[in-house]
Amino acid sequence: MELGDAAKSKLNYIEAAAMYEEAINYHSRIQSHLPIAEPSIKLGVCLCELARYKEAENILKRCVERYESDEHVDEAVYVRGMSLFVMHCSDVHIS
Repeated sequence: MELGDAAKSKLNYIEAAAMYEEAINYHSRIQSHLPIAEPSIKLGVCLCELARYKEAENILKRCVERYESDEHVDEAVYVRGMSLFVMHCSDVHIS
């Protein structure tokens, strides 16, 4: 995920999105207990930056569905991330 953050900081959203997808897929493959909400949210933000709004919306929906009832997710981080994601997408659509 750090590679995605580095690419995003350079405004390379295509590479960042690919890195976040890789992180999500990796954790899914190994059935990691680490939450993938953060890379999912970051992927959604990158997709918004690339004007891929429908894909971003689908990522957000899957993330919400996966973590709505998960007791292990740090709720504060989850809510903060989702809020930032929604606000960011709103800003992009309005601008």
